[in-house]
Amino acid sequence: TDDVRENIAVFGDQKRVAEQLFDPRNQLKQILDADAQVFRKACYRCFDGVVESVPESYFKPGTEPIAIVARTYWKELNSIDIGIELGEVPQVENMEQLGFMIAGRAQGNVNLQTAGLMPITRPGGKIRREIWQRMDDFGDYSLFQDSSSEFNIAPGRDCSTSDSVKIFKAFKGGTELKY
Repeated sequence: TDDVRENIAVFGDQKRVAEQLFDPRNQLKQILDADAQVFRKACYRCFDGVVESVPESYFKPGTEPIAIVARTYWKELNSIDIGIELGEVPQVENMEQLGFMIAGRAQGNVNLQTAGLMPITRPGGKIRREIWQRMDDFGDYSLFQDSSSEFNIAPGRDCSTSDSVKIFKAFKGGTELKY
């Protein structure tokens, strides 16, 4: 609510200018309502395919609707989520097939099971996001990078030269990043 006009604490010319800025027809509310509709439509477009439905409670005043995207990102990952993150979606007909394919690849790879993918080899198995993206202290690779390499998803690409690894190493060592 625009409360400024009713509480103007100046007089004379300054008051007249302030009254012009804060229109009694409350056009600001109309502008904010229109903007809220644009934002809501954009949120629904962003959420499409990420979540099944967006509860209206995410659009209540005082809530942050983008939180649903953050919660989706930080949720535990199953074999389908891992396949999506690895970019394997075009290789399959449906999401269930993707999950079986990734779980099968993990089941046949002792290195990845040891690194953290063992849970997804079992029905309903999941891993935490932190495990998926954490850089290890030995080879400076994340499980995501190891999986990409082991599954030969990015053939010919050395994960150790990726920007994320360079940034991580610079941050970890407290040095300036140089390209």
